[in-house]
Amino acid sequence: MLDAKAKPVLFASCCKDSVIRLYELASFKLRARLFWRREVEAVQIGPDGLFFLGDRSVGEKLGF
Repeated sequence: MLDAKAKPVLFASCCKDSVIRLYELASFKLRARLFWRREVEAVQIGPDGLFFLGDRSVGEKLGF
């Protein structure tokens, strides 16, 4: 994904710790951490550079 200045950013999640980490590329410098209450299972890029994080809770309510 690209940030507001069109620089590449890597989103990473591991170890089921409910944190998304954002790294600058190619230096891999940590830029931010996004904390989530549940395990993050989806990242969706929306219009105008917005992004959305999601978990299974909506699907569970709908029977998926």
